[in-house]
Amino acid sequence: MTAPSSSESDSIAVAESVAKAHFNVQIVSCRLHDEQGAYSKTFVVELEDQSKAVVQFRESPLNLSLYELAYQKLGNLVPKIEEKKSADISLHQHVYIMNYIDGEMWNSALGAWPGAWEDDAAVAGQLGEALSRCIVGPDSSEAVESYIIPRLQTVLNENIPSDRPELRKSVEELLESAHNLNKLPLSLSHVDLNATNMLIAKRGPPQLIGILDWDLSRYLPFGIDAAQIRYMAVINRDRVDYPTEPSSTMVATSFWKALTANLDFDLREYVVDAMKVGVIIYLEFPEGCGEREKREIQNAEKRLQWFDDVFRPLCSLR
Repeated sequence: MTAPSSSESDSIAVAESVAKAHFNVQIVSCRLHDEQGAYSKTFVVELEDQSKAVVQFRESPLNLSLYELAYQKLGNLVPKIEEKKSADISLHQHVYIMNYIDGEMWNSALGAWPGAWEDDAAVAGQLGEALSRCIVGPDSSEAVESYIIPRLQTVLNENIPSDRPELRKSVEELLESAHNLNKLPLSLSHVDLNATNMLIAKRGPPQLIGILDWDLSRYLPFGIDAAQIRYMAVINRDRVDYPTEPSSTMVATSFWKALTANLDFDLREYVVDAMKVGVIIYLEFPEGCGEREKREIQNAEKRLQWFDDVFRPLCSLR
């Protein structure tokens, strides 16, 4: 095993000190978490009672109110998190401690073995049910006017290459119908939702036990973050999507039924529109991306059409 670097050893010492002061117990071990973010360093600390905690060092502060609201809505699916003062503020500007959720990334199990898609469909349904609980207000008019419409306009003006007229037309249609999203409930939208941010139980029946990384969340129309189901349901190999495989519809349908189970029937068509908007403003054209290269958005039109093909027929089913 390679010895920790000097800076890593310093970080481990601070992580142990923070955890010891927080829990008032002895520390058994401290190691780097297997998954690391671009602007943070995360450690797993084992306590003397064999429980674990996570200590994270970040370059910029987290908006803890987003985590607190997510926890109010979803309970233990969301880690409890607190900011702590580091003993060496020059070494770590922002230090956080949170409970450890002992699961495996959904990404590591997604379609990984024969019959796994049935399990994935079950987890997708649980994810849809969780997102349905993140509603925070009755309508989304302010978010649509101040954020959704300007973002779509930016995509049209700055991001779509001139040789993509069909994609431009699709975004223009979304912009023309954007006011329909006013009617959707306002939701705490996890705009970085992906399979690596979701933890499932290591043993037993398929169960979603954690949804991580709420720091980029925004208050947006219900369904914007549901766009991410496309990237969990559809296999992509070497930048090529395979949306016609039966597993795709199975996972997507399970997700949709749970997501919309308690939603007014007349709003379902608008949820499909919201998901398509989410594809455009977060997945295909994230903020600040500039004009996208052809290979980066080669699947964009087909991905938008997939939402119509898969979810529009489900809107009429009671």
